[in-house]
Amino acid sequence: MKFLKLSKTRLVDMVVEDLYNKISEGEWKSGEKLPGEMALSESLGVGRPTIREAIGQLIGLGLVSRGRYGLFVAKTSSS
Repeated sequence: MKFLKLSKTRLVDMVVEDLYNKISEGEWKSGEKLPGEMALSESLGVGRPTIREAIGQLIGLGLVSRGRYGLFVAKTSSS
């Protein structure tokens, strides 16, 4: 009997992928302020800790920066 190999995808990874796609596809432009934590949490249907962890990963990747008044899409050299 053969079993399919199942991949284990964490919820945080799916949120990171979704936010990454919004940035890379230009839905959020370079330098634009991101929606607040509560708004992201509600729109994606996940808890705030999941949003915080995903944002932390995007900051680590250099795609998002923490500003004085919120989170912003990091400015790229092409913009």
